[in-house]
Amino acid sequence: MSSGCCSDDQDDGDEDSDSSIHSAIHNDSEAPSSLYSKCINGSNRHNPLIKISREEADLCNAFTKCIRHDSGYNGFYLQPMHKCSSSTHISVLPFELLLRIIRWAIGSHLNIRVLGVLSCVCRGFYLLANDNSIWRDICFKLWPVWLTYNNNNIGCNNQLSYLSSMNYTSWREMAIYRPQVLYHGCYLCRVTYVRTGEPEIGSSYKPVFKVVYYRGIRFHVSSNQISMFTAPSNPSSIVAVLSKSHQSLSSSMDVSLVGNNNNNNSNSEAVMKTAVSGTLLKGTYEWYDHDSIVCTLHQFPDKQNRPSIRRRQHLGPVIPQLTVTFTIKFKIGNKRGCLHNQLLWDSYVIHTFDKSSAGESTTVLELTNQHFPPCRFVRVRNFIPDVTASPL
Repeated sequence: MSSGCCSDDQDDGDEDSDSSIHSAIHNDSEAPSSLYSKCINGSNRHNPLIKISREEADLCNAFTKCIRHDSGYNGFYLQPMHKCSSSTHISVLPFELLLRIIRWAIGSHLNIRVLGVLSCVCRGFYLLANDNSIWRDICFKLWPVWLTYNNNNIGCNNQLSYLSSMNYTSWREMAIYRPQVLYHGCYLCRVTYVRTGEPEIGSSYKPVFKVVYYRGIRFHVSSNQISMFTAPSNPSSIVAVLSKSHQSLSSSMDVSLVGNNNNNNSNSEAVMKTAVSGTLLKGTYEWYDHDSIVCTLHQFPDKQNRPSIRRRQHLGPVIPQLTVTFTIKFKIGNKRGCLHNQLLWDSYVIHTFDKSSAGESTTVLELTNQHFPPCRFVRVRNFIPDVTASPL
């Protein structure tokens, strides 16, 4: 099936304040919405979001009128540039089938950038990419629990009143401008501080160490999973570990691979341990407010460093059996005209439970900009698979 529609090339503006992160990974800190519009400085007298929404609505209406009044379209959204008798053109497909193809292109992993690329092809694809049903399903995928609860209370027939109550004019506007976590990359930050070392005997100068390590956070579309890895390695190694952790999560949730779950998980854990030495936390996240999330992470014990059964029997109750839970609250912010590309630390609580003595302890960390700087979003191309298992 051929497609002879006009297309425009589009370049991604890659920018990052950290040169090491920029050089190690292809950084595209723009959100999926940057293919449509950018966030303008809020100091303007008029709300820029309302202005952009009106311009996009006018453009959709103009394209719809052109297609309806142009006799060359014959009621179809697409029109071939050249007559081709050897193959069937994509323009002969009905509207519903074209939407089905687009849903498969977006996939269950929410490759929303596809809609931006389609909207740059021609007027017909622009209207298909702005279909209200597609953006509504995207919103329910981004905020499943929150939207399902509110939509059941309001009713499906009052969608316009529901969107207006949330200060949005369409589902597409909500999917673009409402605070959200991004899935086509990870959030990275570099922590740097100076630590005083132990003075040597007879030394007149005290040794000083400059400690540098990186922290990476990745969100997963399925089941609100989150992975956070901290290590004194370069950003490319952090991204590699986060990619392996996602593969282990995907294999453990796949029913068809139940028999190979142990092998896959052991192999992925071995790769992560041999490649980078650091701390990997896994858990879930949920929405706390319209612009903040709460993450509950757990640190799994290292089976390789665990003493043998004879050694544990000899030591007795000396070795504590600790269960550590990390509860972190993030706020989603915008940086340098890009949407949802920054995570701000709001609170950090560590809860420790000793199974042997049934003792509990809670530690609230003091969040300083030196040890907990904002995490900037970095786009990673291989985080979005080329093939999806299910449509949107």
